[in-house]
Amino acid sequence: RDVFGARHPETAGGWNNLARNLNAQGQHLAAQPLFESSLDIFREVLGDRHRLTGLVYHNLAANLVTQGKLADATPLLVAAAGAYEAARVNLSSRGLERAVFGAEESPYSLLAITRAALSDPEQAWPAAELDLARGLNEEVLARRTELGRDADLKAAVASQLNQLQQAAIALVARAELNVQEK
Repeated sequence: RDVFGARHPETAGGWNNLARNLNAQGQHLAAQPLFESSLDIFREVLGDRHRLTGLVYHNLAANLVTQGKLADATPLLVAAAGAYEAARVNLSSRGLERAVFGAEESPYSLLAITRAALSDPEQAWPAAELDLARGLNEEVLARRTELGRDADLKAAVASQLNQLQQAAIALVARAELNVQEK
């Protein structure tokens, strides 16, 4: 804080890291205000849809879930999901890279668990589905798209080859060729 200032992303990252350490030691009540400070700074400086803001939304929500404050955690997890979606799309165009990111940072499993614990299965199920095999589905779609482009290219080349073959047959079938055709 003394080096970067009170409202700097590095300061927010420091608060988040300190809160995570306290959380890991079971000091959940002491960690909560540090997560909140970190979240306030990231929201102000980076915005709600930034990857780091989403990470702190997720961390604060997990802290609240650990304290049994499921209803308070749910809107934070929804916000974390929004930031996660924005970061996911910007991260990579390929599904497998997104799958790794999702395995590490997705808030959807905790959101599904929290909603299920709050007796809201209609909302829990879609969150669980969003967390499962998503990157693999995107990779298959990307490969199908590439194969579709490859198929289009192959069809265009085959058409051109067919045209050349027809012209070659016509030339061979002629008894005599003019100078240009030779």
